[in-house]
Amino acid sequence: SFLGSRDDVPQLLAQLDLFVYATDYDTFGIAIVEAMVAGIPVLVNDWEVMYEISEHGKYVTLYSTKDVNSLLNQFEFVIKNKDAFRVKTIMAKQYAKEKFSIENHITSLLSVYDKVIYSRN
Repeated sequence: SFLGSRDDVPQLLAQLDLFVYATDYDTFGIAIVEAMVAGIPVLVNDWEVMYEISEHGKYVTLYSTKDVNSLLNQFEFVIKNKDAFRVKTIMAKQYAKEKFSIENHITSLLSVYDKVIYSRN
């Protein structure tokens, strides 16, 4: 569903059993990070950026892009093994909070700025 701009995303995510996402164009995947932080299992296609933000699928379940059977198989696997995915979702939540926190982002930006400033001197 495309719900437009929302300010209740955490409440919506909390109601889900599984977050399913497909993209051919996404450049970051903020929705994936939001779902990981919400602590729900994530099923996403194996687009390159999704590999990157999920540590090559360590924190999400990947399916083959544009392969309906792969999506269905992974979907069924996650739903049938919900209890087994609890540990993965806990790890994903912690990983996303640490890796994509605003503090981490600012530290990274400061590092880039320092390199630019000191390379000019």
